[in-house]
Amino acid sequence: LRRERRLVDKRPLWWTVGLGGLLVVTPFLSDQAINIAAIFCIFSAINVIWTLIIGTAGIFSLATMAVVGMSGYAAAAANVYLGVPWPLMMPVGALVGLVLGGFLALPSTRLDGLYYALLTLGVAEICRVFVSQIKLLAPTNGSINQVGSFIPADWLLQRPGLLLGFFAAFALLLAALLVFRLINSERLGLLLQAAREDEAFSEANGIDYRRARLWVFILSSAALGSIGAFYVMFYRSISLAVFSLDQFLLLFSMLVIGGL
Repeated sequence: LRRERRLVDKRPLWWTVGLGGLLVVTPFLSDQAINIAAIFCIFSAINVIWTLIIGTAGIFSLATMAVVGMSGYAAAAANVYLGVPWPLMMPVGALVGLVLGGFLALPSTRLDGLYYALLTLGVAEICRVFVSQIKLLAPTNGSINQVGSFIPADWLLQRPGLLLGFFAAFALLLAALLVFRLINSERLGLLLQAAREDEAFSEANGIDYRRARLWVFILSSAALGSIGAFYVMFYRSISLAVFSLDQFLLLFSMLVIGGL
């Protein structure tokens, strides 16, 4: 009976304790610490979805910030230039992420490992150069400013606005964890877990693991696109820094350290 009551996998418990502590403690912190906590939640949400691509799908893609950045630019342009209201920016970002995911998923059927990683790393640089050259899209040093946001303008940089931004980023992280749970623990994730043990045996038993990988990659890219739109609404702007190597290395180090 004691063995039945003992938790075999304690990771959900630690996640619950950590997130609960973050939610309770953050409102009592300084304004700067609240902003840091919100940014931490956004970056954590990106890495949770990135784990689906690298871990569940087994596709070593380094184009995560390219998808986030291009989706963010598309959502910002739709809001600033086309008048799309901010509640519709996340669907716009998700749609752009879905398209980019489909585009990036195709080479993964031919390339693998280091070669695909180098390809996707090059795609991120191509996206940065592409945006910087389109002056009509981002006329101010490659940035789009005055983007609509869920944070009221009179609350900007004020404590109520910082708290609203944190709670929204926290909800985004919970949504990313839910997406991870729904994909990794359901049919697609289970198929890929079976294929990870023995791809030849799984294929002989009728498991189309290549198609499952593509679906996980595309769905994850759509989720990254919605996070990119949230990123823009949170900062009320977007610049070429989203494609920078520093930003990428920060997220990648979080991914590596979190996997230890």
